[in-house]
Amino acid sequence: MRKHALSKLFTTSAVVALTSISCACAKTNFDEVGKQMVMLLSNAHYEHYDFDEGLGKRFFDGYIKSLDRNKQYFLKSDVDMFRKKYGDNLHQLLIQGKSMAAAKEIYGLYRKRANERIKYAQKLLKDEASFKFDSDRTVLLDRENAEWPATEEAARELWYNLVEQSLLSEQLRRDSIAELAKEQGK
Repeated sequence: MRKHALSKLFTTSAVVALTSISCACAKTNFDEVGKQMVMLLSNAHYEHYDFDEGLGKRFFDGYIKSLDRNKQYFLKSDVDMFRKKYGDNLHQLLIQGKSMAAAKEIYGLYRKRANERIKYAQKLLKDEASFKFDSDRTVLLDRENAEWPATEEAARELWYNLVEQSLLSEQLRRDSIAELAKEQGK
């Protein structure tokens, strides 16, 4: 009996190991996943969603928002171009199992813009002395309801303001900690 249980354990372990390896090596076809999602939402969801232009627009807006909620990376022209290209037909691409090309294109530009913005911020941070903190400008931190930057120049200005605000906040934090330490005799 013990030998049978041990044999069963080894067999089960081997099956699990082989299954795990085959699953790890398998490539997921996300176009097919999207197509299956359409079928599930259309047929099995309690609301029985109609896959129409309105739902496609909601998917598009949700994807853009998930990438750039604070409107700091994309330009207005980027979003307008993608909305024109995919905004009205994303639902059709999902139904046809052809949505990944759109997702990859949008994500590719997002990644490019994010890298450009990060490089610009790093360049600004190399010369911290150029920040004077002597203006009465305000910086909108929650930009969810703001407009997308219209130009690269507007995007650079936005990022300059964000970096300056972050530096000022960090300096104020450090000053506050130093003041507390002084008051406590540390």
